[in-house]
Amino acid sequence: MKEKVETSRLIAAVADCEELLEECAVTDVQVMLETICATFSCSAPDELGLKTYWELLKKYPAGLFPYVTLHICATYKYRHLPMPVEFITYLNSELDKAERFLLDLKNSAAWALQLEQME
Repeated sequence: MKEKVETSRLIAAVADCEELLEECAVTDVQVMLETICATFSCSAPDELGLKTYWELLKKYPAGLFPYVTLHICATYKYRHLPMPVEFITYLNSELDKAERFLLDLKNSAAWALQLEQME
């Protein structure tokens, strides 16, 4: 017996993933840094420091920030805010995985739509 492919669910999943990968705002970076500083009981960066982090992290989607926040809080061994490279290394890896997953999901949705049209 042939199973029916639920293309609407695939299309909704693509939309959800695209939303997760939307551009971030400066407040997203600020909340991430403040959360880490609160967890480590250390000082948050001043305006110049925040601007530097923003310039380095603004290319990453806001949807990945909760994951990098948890990763840093769980693995970073020092009681101060990590250098930007710690964020960039993790975010590059996660962004690559997310973009590949989204591409695979889009291809699956397109394939499912073609199958649906053939029925």
